[in-house]
Amino acid sequence: MSAAWFYAVEMRDRGERLSDGEFELLCRLLRRYCEFNLDQHDHLVVDTTFGDVFISVTRKPPPASHLDGYTRLPG
Repeated sequence: MSAAWFYAVEMRDRGERLSDGEFELLCRLLRRYCEFNLDQHDHLVVDTTFGDVFISVTRKPPPASHLDGYTRLPG
């Protein structure tokens, strides 16, 4: 199966929760983004039907945060 086919079939917005395959793809792309694109931090805003969602991606947790409050993505 080619990557182009996978993106065309799997990445269309179905207006529902991510499938297992879509979540796996999200994890793989996020891992690659963090490995090769992220310098120290990035702050993103995603428009949703429920309003903006703010995402911070950093190489270190914020001060006074607890690591047990984080969910490790599958590898």
